[in-house]
Amino acid sequence: SLMQADNRPVMVQALQRAPDGVLQAKHLIHARQLTLTPENGGMMVGDVPGWYRGWLVPSSDKSLLGLSSTADESPSGGATIRQLTGIHLIFQESMQADMTARQLDFLRGVRVAVRTLAGWNEAFDAQQMDAISVGESTLDCDQLRFNIEPGHNLASQAPAGQTPWEMQAISGVVFRTRNDHGLFEGTASRAAYSSSKDIFTVDGAPNRAAIFRQTLPDGSKGPEG
Repeated sequence: SLMQADNRPVMVQALQRAPDGVLQAKHLIHARQLTLTPENGGMMVGDVPGWYRGWLVPSSDKSLLGLSSTADESPSGGATIRQLTGIHLIFQESMQADMTARQLDFLRGVRVAVRTLAGWNEAFDAQQMDAISVGESTLDCDQLRFNIEPGHNLASQAPAGQTPWEMQAISGVVFRTRNDHGLFEGTASRAAYSSSKDIFTVDGAPNRAAIFRQTLPDGSKGPEG
């Protein structure tokens, strides 16, 4: 167990680099306590208050929740610097990682926000994103699960950063994303995303339909269903 002392929380950082040493991703976990249980393949539990921050170099022209990767010219000209995809995830109960199942769950009061960042030291607060700008997205739910797609072998020769993964948001799902076509928002009982298929699916419940609506860039109402 890693436990906080006084007001010093537990902080764990992971850096991912390409073979040439160029930084590709930075991950930061904050929790009151992290407990690792090696038996049965390994379990890790994080206690609240907790959050996760990620800085990722986009690997393609598309990324989660509608963000697109862009490149800016460096101050010296010539080479370009690609903007980073930033993630801030907040959870109110616990984080549970199952190493054998390759599954990660965040429980209760979960909010994850995504937006572009200009550098590795820039950060943002998901709780402050009540209104979102173009290229920003938020997702709220009671449980958020990430896992490697079943049947995928991590030892295979998949290109770096392209391991197929899935996301499920369960119960009380509210999602918003804004791009050049306007604001897209909705509610659902369950939402899922598959990276290999690049498909985002929302499901309702027998007593609560899934709702989806679009607000056009000029503020007028778009399709709704």
